[in-house]
Amino acid sequence: MGYASWSRHLPALVPALAAVIYLGLPQAEAEAAPPSGEGFNDGGGYITFTPGALVLTAERDFTDVNPSYGWALGGGYMFAPGSLFKGTIGVGFEHNVLMLAGYKFGDFGAHVLRVMPEARLGLGGDTVWGYGLIGAGFASTLWHWDLDLPFLEGLSGSRSAAGLNLQAGVGLQGFVYNNFFIGGEVDVDVGFFHEKDIVDWGKNDDRDFSLYQVSFELTLGWHF
Repeated sequence: MGYASWSRHLPALVPALAAVIYLGLPQAEAEAAPPSGEGFNDGGGYITFTPGALVLTAERDFTDVNPSYGWALGGGYMFAPGSLFKGTIGVGFEHNVLMLAGYKFGDFGAHVLRVMPEARLGLGGDTVWGYGLIGAGFASTLWHWDLDLPFLEGLSGSRSAAGLNLQAGVGLQGFVYNNFFIGGEVDVDVGFFHEKDIVDWGKNDDRDFSLYQVSFELTLGWHF
């Protein structure tokens, strides 16, 4: 899986991602506060869209997963009781498209869906802030096949498993124009799943499996 390899480089990737996002902000916007009602210090509602994420996956009692793709939607409310401390409370929907090792996606692929309440707490100014993230909620893994696989019944079909997902992460967001902001986020997800039918995946015959994922995300957002 290469899990140990990419996990060793994770601490270096987090500050690098933060630097890239900060340097990508127009300096005039980073130095001058936006008009009233458009800055992080004003609080208020927000929506976010993550058009793309690189997802690295390790597993227990599932099957090997190659680097995969994800996207997400979210929204909530930001509060800023002072000029430095900030936080958000919201909900997010995430969809990961898992590329299973050794197979074309159309022949044998999987999806992970998550819906989670989430909270962010951090520090920053009116135009840029950094934060930590925690979340927990419902998750589901769905897999399909259109191939004669020795460990699944039939030449084609689909199955699913429901479960619980726990999430933690760090991120950075900054305004680029009026109410529009961009951000970068690194999330760690741990999902515990239970499949109602006993399925032999070739290396286990139990109902439970786990997915451990690290996601590197680019986020677009609008502040109300």
